[in-house]
Amino acid sequence: MEGLIIREMNKVDLNDLSEVYMKVYNEYLDEQWTKESAYKLLSHLFKIQTDLSFVAVLNKKIIGGFIKPVKPWWNGYLMENGELFIDPKYRKKGVAQKLVLALFEKAKKIYSPNRTQLITFKDKIAYNWYKKLGYNEHKNWVILEGDFN
Repeated sequence: MEGLIIREMNKVDLNDLSEVYMKVYNEYLDEQWTKESAYKLLSHLFKIQTDLSFVAVLNKKIIGGFIKPVKPWWNGYLMENGELFIDPKYRKKGVAQKLVLALFEKAKKIYSPNRTQLITFKDKIAYNWYKKLGYNEHKNWVILEGDFN
């Protein structure tokens, strides 16, 4: 995509990123994100892992982002599930792949992580895209969720 810039995220980017995040998850998963709740999440992740936070910018407009925390693990470092989101107008144009490559390149230099994990949607588009990147289902882990009530 001509004119696309992948760069490290700055705190001032969080406002625009919140708009994109809200749009993606409210449309794609029928969730109920507000700009405020998206900002809280992205701010939280940015504070945890400022050095592994990237944005995609096209014509001076933020169109996506990727934040992926890293934590010490028994055998080195583990890249945890993060947030990768692209404005729906710019999907299937290589933006996500460029964000992933930029973040992983920097992670290798700083942390040399042994493994990475993620949670993806059940739809075949996202699942197959991650499979093409080399991800496989974990043989022992299943994601469970529940309410505190």
